[in-house]
Amino acid sequence: MELHNLEAAMAGAPLSEDVKVTVFMDGVRTGPVRTELFRRQPKTFNEAVHIAMLEDHCVRSAQGHTPHAEASEGPTPMEICLAESARSQKTQRVSGRCFGCNLPGHFRWNCPTNP
Repeated sequence: MELHNLEAAMAGAPLSEDVKVTVFMDGVRTGPVRTELFRRQPKTFNEAVHIAMLEDHCVRSAQGHTPHAEASEGPTPMEICLAESARSQKTQRVSGRCFGCNLPGHFRWNCPTNP
């Protein structure tokens, strides 16, 4: 199922955030978008959708599957995605924050919020 269709189907569903996140993540069957969702472990439906859309955009941009646009100056979408990802990871690393819950004092592998 395409991400936009999956998001639309889940957005109005009368389910708890946890269930929405789980169903959304299960709906993304394969590929780098699913991998990124399981790596980042979003806590809310909106966060899951944001992660999926950003990763999908990055993948499509890297593969050249974006609609034709006029040439413009400035960074490409892939460069922006890579810069955002690197900046986020560096900030977490420098601040000593967990990559899972973004709280200080532990690492993702021993995060108390992981099941």
